[in-house]
Amino acid sequence: MKKYKQIIYLIFLAFIIFPKLSFPSENFSDAMQWYENRSKNPNDTYILALFYENKGDVQNAKQLFRFSAEKGFKPAGLRLGLILSNSKINDEIDEGLYWLENSLNNGYGEAGRLLGQIFEHGIKVNRDIDKAIYFYKKSIKFGENLSYLNLANLTLQGFENQPDINLAIAYSFIASKKRVENAKLFLDELLPYIKEKEWYEVEILMSLIESEIKKM
Repeated sequence: MKKYKQIIYLIFLAFIIFPKLSFPSENFSDAMQWYENRSKNPNDTYILALFYENKGDVQNAKQLFRFSAEKGFKPAGLRLGLILSNSKINDEIDEGLYWLENSLNNGYGEAGRLLGQIFEHGIKVNRDIDKAIYFYKKSIKFGENLSYLNLANLTLQGFENQPDINLAIAYSFIASKKRVENAKLFLDELLPYIKEKEWYEVEILMSLIESEIKKM
């Protein structure tokens, strides 16, 4: 229902409040002039940015999302971060990472998981596993429980050390308890590799993991 209300509101903005923007003469400066003269509402700006983005006009969408984000409208910061982090321009990538981290700190766990993936795989940045782990864990703090499986995968890769099966089981076991999709299948694949006497270690690891994330 909320989505349909947003669409209706978007149409209202596009054809009633901004009739000029419905025709070929539309341009970003007209929209911004209207906002500067008649509105300071970042919510309205965000809706108009979505309108441009849906039309494929990324340049105007970026500017409007930025205008809204700088006014403190949190969803605009997340959207701007998603767009800019996919840019081919280094300065825009850096800005995108800034807005994603800002969104994470504002409670958007999905932004943290995306940052984790960016640094884990070195997507347009230098690969940094420590940063990836940090962002995955912080994303969990804000409800992005799928990141438990990202952490389990990282643990199995080992990097500088040998793969830590017990730690991977701890991550996937917590994910399974939180009903993360496919977590139980992931856990079932790992269970044959743990010895019965090692379960005590897994329980300790789970306790440490949850404690660490809670303190972040």
